[in-house]
Amino acid sequence: MSSRDVRILLVGDPQVGKTSLILSLVSEEFPEEVPSRAEEITIPADVTPEKVPTHIVDYSAEEQTEDALAEEIQKANVVCIVYDVTDEETIERITSVWMPLIRNVTEDEEQTKPVIIVGNKSDLSDLSTMDVVLPIMNDYTEVETCIECSAKSLKNISEMFYYAQKAVLHPTAPLYLPEEKQLKPLCEKALTRIFKISDADGDGVLNDTELNNFQKRCFNSPLQGQGLQDVKNVVRKNIDGGLKDNGLTLKGFLFLHTLFIQRGRHETTWTVLRKFGFGENLQLRADYVCPPGIEVGVDNTVELSDAGYEFLIDFFNKYDKDQDEALSPVELQELFSMCPSMPWGDEVISSTETNDKGWITLQGFLAQWTLTTFLDYTRTLSYLAYFGYTHGDTETQLSTAITVCLPMPVPIAYSVSRLIRSRKKLKASLQASQEGLDWAVSKLVTRSKSVDIQKKSTTRSVFQCYVFGPPGVGKTAFLQSFLDKTIQESEKDKVISNYAINLLQINRQEKYLVLRKIDWESSGLLLHDRRCDVACFLYDSTDPASFSQAVQLHEKLPKTVPCLFVATKSNISVVRQEYELQPTMYTSLNKLPPPMPFHENPEMNASIYVKLARMAVYPHLCGPNADNMGSFWIMAGVGATAFAFIAFLAYRYLRKGGGT
Repeated sequence: MSSRDVRILLVGDPQVGKTSLILSLVSEEFPEEVPSRAEEITIPADVTPEKVPTHIVDYSAEEQTEDALAEEIQKANVVCIVYDVTDEETIERITSVWMPLIRNVTEDEEQTKPVIIVGNKSDLSDLSTMDVVLPIMNDYTEVETCIECSAKSLKNISEMFYYAQKAVLHPTAPLYLPEEKQLKPLCEKALTRIFKISDADGDGVLNDTELNNFQKRCFNSPLQGQGLQDVKNVVRKNIDGGLKDNGLTLKGFLFLHTLFIQRGRHETTWTVLRKFGFGENLQLRADYVCPPGIEVGVDNTVELSDAGYEFLIDFFNKYDKDQDEALSPVELQELFSMCPSMPWGDEVISSTETNDKGWITLQGFLAQWTLTTFLDYTRTLSYLAYFGYTHGDTETQLSTAITVCLPMPVPIAYSVSRLIRSRKKLKASLQASQEGLDWAVSKLVTRSKSVDIQKKSTTRSVFQCYVFGPPGVGKTAFLQSFLDKTIQESEKDKVISNYAINLLQINRQEKYLVLRKIDWESSGLLLHDRRCDVACFLYDSTDPASFSQAVQLHEKLPKTVPCLFVATKSNISVVRQEYELQPTMYTSLNKLPPPMPFHENPEMNASIYVKLARMAVYPHLCGPNADNMGSFWIMAGVGATAFAFIAFLAYRYLRKGGGT
């Protein structure tokens, strides 16, 4: 329910009883003396049926100008046109004066202004004017309802103002096309999404359990046995195909909401829409999709928690109809059918794990959402909202799913693989999709990287490696090998991602490593990027000038960033590098791990990625300022200590003479 104030404006011809209606409502008796215009009345929220503050504004042609009237119409949320049931001219002027005026004043507004047509002085006539007024309601879609009342007898006074409130809080216009007697496209689309979310087992039918959970979520009470049967009977009698296997189909679900609106119970449909995060424009509200107040510092990263992974595992399994742990193009399209667009393009095939058909696997699905969250957590929040990941009151739906990790002495040790195994034991259930955040935290804002380094431990599970190297060195092949793919396979997909993500075991803990390919032209700009946890410098072992280019870039890298040199094309004939020191000697003297060879066969490269991940997780053990660095790295290929010392002197000499 909206929490905004409702402003009701009463207009109409002189002497129709506008002021009397207001005064009768407030005093609960008919006033003997009526002023030309009542002062603005404010009714507190606790005494109104809809529990919202309500302001009632009177209009008097004697006291106000046409400009003042236009201003009041613009400020009002709803306009009540009052006519005299005993005066036909006041009825005629509804369409000749008042409706055209309201439309003219509000023509620039995004949404039409709701209108209530009110017939006053019903105590003076035995005949109803509804037969005359109802056609006006059909001709003007902004007219929400028509009602007859009496300020003198107090008949329908409270009801009139209730309908006015209702027209603002639960308007019919966005939901329904009265001429066609059907739901508007946006309304149907929103209700279809709600149906799919509520259909926990994905069989296209809401069974009794799913209907009861839907009812409890929206209205905080279950449908009793007879009530459930009555709903089904109404559908069965009025529409073919509304029921299947004793459950409610999408066709039946949409029919029920059409019926609610036709019977004047559109507040029921609005309650459902708002519980699932929809706003007045039938789009998901901004505060629902990405709650305000989430603070992420420059050194913080945002990650999915174990509960977020559990939800995504269940969601994946719901649409993996053949249970092959991979989503076919049809299954993937169905999974995202409730979203405005796909969250990723064709490049997703080259950024995460797929099967031999190029279909994204369960592990790849989780990894891709991990990457999306790492790069732009607001995007993940948006799609979790589209998927129906909610918690209790939709006003705080995702804000309860965010937490900032406090400093911890040891790393968080949840396992994605363990979660997958545990979820395999449970089929995707309605409780998991409907009440996910009752037991879940869907996001994790990690603590600052500087705190991790100081405490020599981390609460993070996702780390990023920047991959540097001159053109032609094999950066794309390096990323694809991380996914056990070859460059030839990736080229078939045409669109190649600059990212690759995979899950690794580091000291019996699962960590995600993100590889980001850096264009050579922009390498210098990203060397000081705080989002880089570890740097990887590729050089072509068959090109004598390649290592020198990598070293020039490495010299500009902050000493606090761990780095690893990787020699690509190592399966081909290796040549001597045209640099003052060969790669092994250079890394030894700079207290870096020795260069690691990269091969065409992905199986031979696994140790490289584990090394990079370990360096990212434990940066205090890497680089010139590492703890006990002298005993940490045992340099292979370096003969004796004396030889290293002599080489160091030669290196210093050449560096000094390099400018001559």
